[in-house]
Amino acid sequence: MLPKNSRLTLPSDFYKLKKFGKRVSNKYFSIAFLKDSFLEKAQYSVIVSKAIAKKSTQRNKLKRVSRALIIKNLSVLPQNIKCLVFPKTNILTTKNKIIEVEFLDLLSQIEK
Repeated sequence: MLPKNSRLTLPSDFYKLKKFGKRVSNKYFSIAFLKDSFLEKAQYSVIVSKAIAKKSTQRNKLKRVSRALIIKNLSVLPQNIKCLVFPKTNILTTKNKIIEVEFLDLLSQIEK
């Protein structure tokens, strides 16, 4: 589970990120983010809609894999940002090492 201070919880944050956030994506993830200089730590949330995966077991697996990546790499992830992570169904059939490399490459684009 993500530490409490690293989670996005406010509905207003979700709205701002969806409406005004910049997006980067690859074949495994799409990430909406906003840089916030007042944050001490980055805040993340994972969203999987029914349009992406019909079965709840698939949606939950996508969320588990994505959160595990975030938790594992929390120290190297960009700071002072708010992020919404939208995993794609390709994750279900791909090895975790490949997914992790692609995720970190995508987050390196945010820092630029």
